[in-house]
Amino acid sequence: MSSHPAWIGNFREKTRSYVSNRSSKILGRIDCSSPNPLLAALAAGPLEDLLAKNGGVVVDRVEMLARRNPHFRLLLNGVWGSSIKPQVLSKLAKYRDQRW
Repeated sequence: MSSHPAWIGNFREKTRSYVSNRSSKILGRIDCSSPNPLLAALAAGPLEDLLAKNGGVVVDRVEMLARRNPHFRLLLNGVWGSSIKPQVLSKLAKYRDQRW
C-alpha cells in the first residue's frame, strides 16, 4: 500500500494524461521536411525538453510518429540525448541513426 494520499495518485495520472494528450497534438503538427535552423530549434528545444521531462509518458507516441513519419524521424535525430533517461533513448535508438 502506498504511503501517499489517494489524491496524489489521481493528480499524477491526470498529469500524465494531460502531457500525453498535449504532446500528441503538438508532435503531430510539426513540419520537418529538411534540416534547417527552425528544425534544429525544435529538436534541441521543445522536443528535447519533452523527452527529458516526460519521456516515459510520451515515448510510445514519439516512437509511433518516428515509425510512421520520416520527417519526424529527421526531427528526432536532431535531439541531443544528454538529459534524456537511458530507457527512453534506448526505445528510440532505432529511429535515431542519422544524427545531424
